[in-house]
Amino acid sequence: MLRPSVIVADKAHAIFFALENGEKNNPNVESRLVERRTLQNVALGRLQGAEKQDTRRGDYSTAGPRNTPNSTGAHASVGGFAARSSMSDAENAEVRHALQLFAKEILGHAEKMVQKEKPDHLVVVAGPEMLGVLRSEMSGHFNQLRISEVRKDVASLKPHEIHDLLAKEDVLPARRSKENAGFGQNGGQLH
Repeated sequence: MLRPSVIVADKAHAIFFALENGEKNNPNVESRLVERRTLQNVALGRLQGAEKQDTRRGDYSTAGPRNTPNSTGAHASVGGFAARSSMSDAENAEVRHALQLFAKEILGHAEKMVQKEKPDHLVVVAGPEMLGVLRSEMSGHFNQLRISEVRKDVASLKPHEIHDLLAKEDVLPARRSKENAGFGQNGGQLH
């Protein structure tokens, strides 16, 4: 019996799923993703909250009025974002650090899930940036487990939509139920 576990993550959330009753060669058994746990990236939320607060106060602009030269002769852009560009490296470093911390938290919970669920396959689904961070933090974890990576940002999808997408990617068996596996309404097999 196939026993995969699935992690779907983006920068702000991670959702842990198990595939229940997922027997690849048995059409009589329904298979579906069942959510086991959800995590929130609290550190990123704090950074984004601070950024929104700064935007409301207008703290980004340290240059003069819009479209006038500042002391270096460069022009400030609308809202002062040109003056802010020197801060973007520091902000990017903070976001990257928040993503690394979140990836470590995700992998810590994934290890607990693997110990409890005993899957034979771990599917990690995330957008390109988050998948890269997870991959870099994953070395040394799950050595005895087959791992599949799917580079798609699908955290906003419903579980059955995620399942269908992963079946199309050939990393999970297709969803099956008695209704769509060749059985009639009264339970008899169709010929």
